Amino acid sequence: MSNATLEILLKARDEATSVIQESSKKIGGAMTAIGGAITGGLALSVKSAAEEEAGVIRLQQALANVGVSYDDVKDNLEGYINATQQSTSIGDDKQREALAELVAITGDYDKALELLPQTLDLAIGKSMDMFAAAQVLGRVSEGNTTILTRYGIQLQEGATATEALGLLQEKYGGQAEAYGQTMAGQYDLLKNNLGDVMEAIGGTLLPMLTDLFQNHIQPVIE
Repeated sequence: MSNATLEILLKARDEATSVIQESSKKIGGAMTAIGGAITGGLALSVKSAAEEEAGVIRLQQALANVGVSYDDVKDNLEGYINATQQSTSIGDDKQREALAELVAITGDYDKALELLPQTLDLAIGKSMDMFAAAQVLGRVSEGNTTILTRYGIQLQEGATATEALGLLQEKYGGQAEAYGQTMAGQYDLLKNNLGDVMEAIGGTLLPMLTDLFQNHIQPVIE
């Protein structure tokens, strides 16, 4: 083999080695990025599941306080909440929060559930926080109709709770479903549905992580 041929082969070897090393770096970086994305996604899923669990527990306790078992109404209630989410784009977490407050104010699960659609309509129609709207509807239903004046809603003097609720229905009825048909509403619905998927994924990991923290990590910290 001539020196010239040997030099060509050595040069080709060095170039090939350089290409392989560079490719390995790129692949390694890509795998690291993928691994980080998966880990981050799982962490976010667990966080979402934990937040949903907290919301369910608050609602569960609110129902227990008025003598209603969440387990007894869970299937129908969660089905109703999900159907409402699909039609209005309002997340199930916000609905549970509003319902828990309505139950606490009225002391009646059936009445609170009946007021929930109006609460969603008022929140959308007046650009209010869902929890604040629940407080307003709950108090109005219990006879505190003057609270509506704070939000620019005028009633005839001496108006009853029924009349006040009727006026709210006239002014804001259907606002939540109308919002659900807008582009903004559809975008919210997409986020909420993806959030539900993440909660489901995180929900499978949450019991294991809870056990790990309570039985292994927390005792060491203490």
